[in-house]
Amino acid sequence: MQPFHQTRLGDYLLTEHLARGGMADVYRARRVGPAGFERTVVIKRIRDIYYEEPAFVKMFINEAKLASRLSHPNIAQVYELGELEGDLFIVMEYVRGFDLHQVIRSLKAPVPPGVAAFVAREVCRGLAHAHSQVDGNGAPAPIIHRDIAPNNIVISMDGQVKIVDFGIAKALDSQRDVTAIGALKGRFGYMAPEQSEGAATPQSDLFSTGVILHEMLTRRRLFKGSDDLDTLTKMRHMPIAPPSELEAGVPAELDAVVLRALSREPAARHPTASAMAKDLEGYLQRAGFSVEDMAESMAARFPAQPLPAERGAEADASPSPVIAIDDSGASSSSLHPGVVIHPRPAPTLPPLLSASKGPPPIPGATAGAAGLPSLPPQPGQASDADGAGDASPCRVSRTTPRPTTWAPPAAASGRPRMAASPGSTSPMASSSAPRSA
Repeated sequence: MQPFHQTRLGDYLLTEHLARGGMADVYRARRVGPAGFERTVVIKRIRDIYYEEPAFVKMFINEAKLASRLSHPNIAQVYELGELEGDLFIVMEYVRGFDLHQVIRSLKAPVPPGVAAFVAREVCRGLAHAHSQVDGNGAPAPIIHRDIAPNNIVISMDGQVKIVDFGIAKALDSQRDVTAIGALKGRFGYMAPEQSEGAATPQSDLFSTGVILHEMLTRRRLFKGSDDLDTLTKMRHMPIAPPSELEAGVPAELDAVVLRALSREPAARHPTASAMAKDLEGYLQRAGFSVEDMAESMAARFPAQPLPAERGAEADASPSPVIAIDDSGASSSSLHPGVVIHPRPAPTLPPLLSASKGPPPIPGATAGAAGLPSLPPQPGQASDADGAGDASPCRVSRTTPRPTTWAPPAAASGRPRMAASPGSTSPMASSSAPRSA
């Protein structure tokens, strides 16, 4: 396998290529500041094919700004939207753990009811925060995820559950060609009926959560068809069996939560994500399952070793490209109005770093332009005021462009397999090792 060489992306040092998904390449990165300050983050660099659609780029920028407003323990924080030579990238919270897709695939048996209910409750709590957003005048302005699926739910090794990729599905909705269809391939089985017809609501996210809860409890794909059209047909019309009919040991109260979330009519589902979380909380309290139990389950399922999913999202791994950045100082105007230009650090770093030597200090690092750009008004939202008083925690930046050369990708290689702890008594203990997503 061709090694990945650490390299610069603006103020960040890319240290590892984690995955390639349908929409982005995902990297672990590090930012070093004054007095030894250091932060490990995840960077998602949008793939080149999406720049051919201006509608996608515009929607992506707007939605990334909205997602940056979300600050909740069950949502992976978006720190920054950046640009390098016209290429967009997102800087996200680093989560040390595995996505739900990997967790489910690592088990030969269904996910234990306590674990499944805990994950679903935490997802509902994150959704409740997003759905309860208001605009500057206090009017409801819910942020709908639109792509709640197992690989967009990450579970940390300390038992925390976080949703990733808010807003990306809406940006993909702006494309009606084969590119967008390819990016959403395989996700139709998690869409609500009304969302598949272009009318997503907060209850659409609850339907998706219900699908995931059903699949965790049964370890069976609920609406898996022979192709996407067959999957959509099943999602709209197939009778849904309670999980307990497919898997013994599922309590009746979880059957009730699942079937209500999977109602075809949005009005028949839980009125809010908080209401669904409350129903799941009642079961968890009676079962005595807590975040400490979740952490113990993760530790037993994935013994301590380098983790393949210390990342924001994107479950499908792929070859790691080698990036070389030429510090020639080429300059051009921004392709994306509204993205702030930050001063460029002094170009003293070698074009390519050796992974064995580790990263040097970032030379000439500066704080960037004062204040954040105002957010374009969204439907039902008032625009933000310019200046340093912007309440968003996200820094939107543009790095002065430098030519970027992409080397041919290395041969594909999966993530390391991980064995379970022998004799573990954790609810998630199993003799099988997790497979790469």
